[in-house]
Formats: sequence, structure tokens, C-alpha cells
Amino acid sequence: PIPQPLAPLTMSEISLSPGSPPTSEPVDSATGARLYEAYLQANVTYDPLAGGHVAAGEWAASKSDWGDAKLKSAFEMRLDAKDVGRGGEEATDDGGKDEGGAADNDAPPKAPGGPPKAFPQDSLWYTGWFKMKQKSGSKKVNERQVALKFAPNADGTGHNVAGVGLNDFGRFKVVGTFFPLSETAGRMELYKWYTQMAAVAPKPKAVRKPKPKPAPRPLSP
Repeated sequence: PIPQPLAPLTMSEISLSPGSPPTSEPVDSATGARLYEAYLQANVTYDPLAGGHVAAGEWAASKSDWGDAKLKSAFEMRLDAKDVGRGGEEATDDGGKDEGGAADNDAPPKAPGGPPKAFPQDSLWYTGWFKMKQKSGSKKVNERQVALKFAPNADGTGHNVAGVGLNDFGRFKVVGTFFPLSETAGRMELYKWYTQMAAVAPKPKAVRKPKPKPAPRPLSP
């Protein structure tokens, strides 16, 4: 099948209700196999210089792997001051411009002034990055956009988290928990898996140039 374009993110596609049971590790009830592709854990703090919140931490392929430093890599997610209170139900990668490249008058306005310091905050405009370990070092992958919702869970230990996002690999979902430590900070753990992979253009095959035939050796005298 031909890969389809990645759909824009919307807040309405995220289903999350207050008073639900705390989020647990997504595993198959029959086999115990994990139903996610990455486990992320981060400390969330308020950045007074940027005027926004930053979730900085590490991720691994599973929750059990997270305890091994060799299997973890860094990641960051943030909500900048300019995006707090920013409206808009959908987002695209065109920077709020129409097909002709002109500014779109219907693009969501950016919030004036600084954001509130309290966290958590629902928003369509989180961004971030994560690093992947490779033989030659590590590769940084940008999370172009992440939409998150928060809702208090049933036992009062924190807020359940649900969201969707876009990066170079495709479209993904996250679920998890935010544990507040103060009005502006806390700890967050997320489980992440991909729901649609990005279309990748096939690489053209290299054309091999024929090797020139060596000139015939002259006859010896």
C-alpha cells in the first residue's frame, strides 16, 4: 500500500476523562507483551528565562530497560511562552501560510505576554526532540509537534496524560502520568507508540560507471 500523508494533529482526537483509573503500563493481558515502543521519564520544571515549561529526561525501549544507563537516551519536550494560550484546533507544517505563501489570517493567534507558571497545561503546541544511539554516535530527532491533555486520576496521585504527535518517523500516541511536586513542577512518565509511519521517498539507485579498459601493454623488444 502507498503510505498516506500524515494527518494534522487535533485536540478533539485525544480522549481523556477526569476521574479515570491511573494509567498503567500498556501490555497485552493474555501474553504480557508490551503494546508500546518507548518509555519516557522526565522532570518538568518552569523555565523563567524562556517563560515556559520544560520536560527533560531520558527514554528507553521499555520500562524495564529504563533502569540500565546503557539503554537510555536523552529527550526533551517543552511548551514555550509564545504558545501558551494559543488557540487553534488543527495544525499544519506550513507555518500558518496559505498555498501562495501569504500569511493566513485564520492562523491561531499567539498569546500575548508571559504564560502562567502553573502546570499541567493542555496544549496543541508542545515541541521537543529525542536522541537515538547509533554506531557512529547519537542522532537527534525533532518532535515537530505534540498535543497533550491532562486530567486528574481517580486516586488523586496525579494527572493522567494522553496525546498525539508528529516527527520524522511518523505519527504517534502517548499515554502516561504526571505527578505534581509543586504548582509549577513535577515528574512525568509516558508510553509512546507509532500509529502511522511517514512516507519515505525511495533512494535512487547509484549508477555504476563502467571501468575503463587498461591500454594494451607494448610488446617487449
